[in-house]
Amino acid sequence: MAEADDADTVHRIVEATKLAFGLRDAHITDPRELKTDIQGLLDPAALQALADRVDDGRAAPWGTGKGPGDTVWMGVMDNSGLAVSFIQSIYHEFGSGVVLPDTGIVWQNRGASFSLDPNHLLALAPGKQPFHTLNPAAARLKDGRVMVYGSMGGDGQPQTQAALFTRYAIQGVPLQESISRPRWLLGRTWGQNL
Repeated sequence: MAEADDADTVHRIVEATKLAFGLRDAHITDPRELKTDIQGLLDPAALQALADRVDDGRAAPWGTGKGPGDTVWMGVMDNSGLAVSFIQSIYHEFGSGVVLPDTGIVWQNRGASFSLDPNHLLALAPGKQPFHTLNPAAARLKDGRVMVYGSMGGDGQPQTQAALFTRYAIQGVPLQESISRPRWLLGRTWGQNL
């Protein structure tokens, strides 16, 4: 098996990320509004068709990504194995800028992901849930161990998680080394276009 950080492996994971983000942007919306069988996207034949689109010798074009955000991830596990993977985000430095006077709680700003175009997949509508990139992850490994992991960083979250999971759970790299190794970011995090 290739090393998690060799150029070919990183290239393939970045290209897979581009394909996954393309599917996400084309299909993911409020669950009540879905027009796509999401499980069908995970069908082995569909995944193989996507994998076949990756060119080992060339990077596919990439768009501009999403806007700025503001997020924190936390994970904890107790002695009995009870584990929590938790993510909190108000989206932008001051969320919506609205503070509840009685509590001081700042409202989040995930509504910024809606489109005002009524024909858009993410069109603003009453009761519709906004798109977000929040991905608190947990996995039960083949040997029974539980892993909680996550990251802040908008579009960077699933990429950091893919790097960490690949290194630790698949390739057996020690956890601290898996965390400390270099990472990549395709897209945007906290307002930077990369």
